[in-house]
Amino acid sequence: MSCLPLPKLVTKKLEALCRSFLWTGKGEITRKSPVAWDNVCGPKSNGGLDVINLGVWNKACLTKLLWKLTSKEESLWVQWVHRYYIKNEDVMQVQVKENGSWILRSIFNLRPQVTQMEHWKKLNERGGFKMKNLYLEFLEKHPKVEWRVLMRKNCARPRAVFTMWLACNKRLATKTRLQKFGVQTDLKETKTIWEQMLIWLNMKHKVQGWEQELSWVTKVCRSRNWRSNIVKVAIAETIYEIWKNRNDRVFPHQYKENNIAQRIIELIVNRIWVYPKYRNRVAQMLV
Repeated sequence: MSCLPLPKLVTKKLEALCRSFLWTGKGEITRKSPVAWDNVCGPKSNGGLDVINLGVWNKACLTKLLWKLTSKEESLWVQWVHRYYIKNEDVMQVQVKENGSWILRSIFNLRPQVTQMEHWKKLNERGGFKMKNLYLEFLEKHPKVEWRVLMRKNCARPRAVFTMWLACNKRLATKTRLQKFGVQTDLKETKTIWEQMLIWLNMKHKVQGWEQELSWVTKVCRSRNWRSNIVKVAIAETIYEIWKNRNDRVFPHQYKENNIAQRIIELIVNRIWVYPKYRNRVAQMLV
């Protein structure tokens, strides 16, 4: 990808395999996709997962080759292209013949787009090519989400963070959504468990609906103190355990009756205890 323009059919097939593995854990291509792939590839600040978008990354790589030609970098390939194709002309204006290199045609076809990009303009002023900045500028733009703070440096289990991300994107099969399809579930249980978690966290707050709770937790976690980091773990682990427990009851899984709140507390302690700076705080909470 750093030197060849990949055909769109290839990138689509690769992304289809990645998408299927993300949602099903298998290599067989499936249409199951609760969240659009472009959103999955977006930055976490915009509600994505920072998964590399192969097509966009390939364009960023080709743009880097264009910059090397423009800056006349000391390399054999750059010198060869200048001698046989550019021939003392302006790199941003020269035309490649139809029977010329298809790689160069793909690179030069990016010129109208990159000349309008902020990072390219800064390159001409200060130099210093940064693939990350260019890649992010190529990505499809999405508005920033308020709950992005919950995803940042969350110490919860990856599966719990992923489940919380689905819930924040309103793509998790929650009890409210199941009731719309006629599946009867107990909504009071979710409220009770979260109330128990707030008591353990020593936080006075009246539990409301999902949107209100997400907004409240987001405000709490904007600060960078020890409690906000524990709340991040608590909300992620609580969402996952309640969702898993509901699945075990509704679907034909092996269900075992247990104290969900106590299990969540144990999970939080196990995840936080590996960080020495939080141990005293967690020990006080346990007492």
